[in-house]
Amino acid sequence: MDEVMSAHDMKEEGLRLFQEGLYPEAAEKFEQARRTFESEGEVVEAAEMLNNIGIVHRMRREWDQAIEALERAQSAFAELSDRSREAQVLGNLGRPLRKPGPAGEGQGISAPGRRHLCRTRRRTTTGRDTARSRCAAVESG
Repeated sequence: MDEVMSAHDMKEEGLRLFQEGLYPEAAEKFEQARRTFESEGEVVEAAEMLNNIGIVHRMRREWDQAIEALERAQSAFAELSDRSREAQVLGNLGRPLRKPGPAGEGQGISAPGRRHLCRTRRRTTTGRDTARSRCAAVESG
């Protein structure tokens, strides 16, 4: 007989898979948990799953996917006024936004990082022609 897993069980299974280094399987389990939490109205837990998905992509160096998931988690936590979790997500965004360099030295901001900063700047500032032109160049290149 097939047993239906609860969202919490899916989350725990995802964590187990992640700890074993089975990142694609962990991401799928976190996504299943996210959808279930979302359908049950558990928005904090759903956002936590987005954070977990972002971390999986970060571990796999899938920078664009990591940034997308983490931005969605950040947005959800911001809407919930959960500053602690929002700060945690911002910390998780740090690595995908940094261009890797030798021996842990950052060499500036990666292309996905520049796109993220341009989207963020567009949401928080207005009337800056130079910022807009730089962002337009980033997004077209």
